[in-house]
Amino acid sequence: MEKRGLSFFQIFILILGIIAFSFIIGENVRLVSAENLYIYKFNKNGQIREFVGRNYDEAYKKAKDVLGDGKLNVITDQQGNPMRFSLQRNIPTSAVEPTSAQKGFDWVFDKGFAAPKGYKWDSGLKKYVPAKDGGGASGFGYSTSGIIEGFTHALGIYYGITLIGGLFVKDDAKLNAIAKGAASGILVGKSVYSLFGKGGVWEMKKDLFGKITAKQLSIGAGVIAAAIVRSAISKENCHVQNINVEA
Repeated sequence: MEKRGLSFFQIFILILGIIAFSFIIGENVRLVSAENLYIYKFNKNGQIREFVGRNYDEAYKKAKDVLGDGKLNVITDQQGNPMRFSLQRNIPTSAVEPTSAQKGFDWVFDKGFAAPKGYKWDSGLKKYVPAKDGGGASGFGYSTSGIIEGFTHALGIYYGITLIGGLFVKDDAKLNAIAKGAASGILVGKSVYSLFGKGGVWEMKKDLFGKITAKQLSIGAGVIAAAIVRSAISKENCHVQNINVEA
């Protein structure tokens, strides 16, 4: 028992030491490659802040690949060899932070796969930015990730209503109809906006009939879907109850 207690205490002290050490060096973490003498300097958010290399051409190319687009400030030694590269750039106001679903798709396929239509992945900013050459993503990955995200939101809404609503509503059939209707509305609304909204594969360039925006269209589609599903389930429940009464 004493040995077991001691081992737990040692593990506890080790964990505390790791946390303390990580906190101390968290601001400047360096990753060194002895083969090419490359040094990456990270800040506490894990983003690359500085890059160090010996061979100018190789180091500059590697720095551009790692840090992304922008002006590179080069600090050299007395012999003119590059010692440090730091990135100087203006962050585009149109830069988009990827959602959890988009990060998942980018991890499975490739960086920028789930980018909005006309956008590309910026490795320096860790965000999606507009493609200058008029190219960029097709929007397919963005729309797909949006639909998947809508499905997860719909599940959360459904189980949230059933669990919390069950504390106040005694009619299970009625509660089920409300929950499925709300979940269907969320799924349809999110899917429509992911397809036709900004960044979607079929992005609407103009308002529908000159009046209806993509957001209004998605909200309307979600409300209609919720009403239809709830009404259909309610009618089905009434039909089942009538059969039971007649029997």
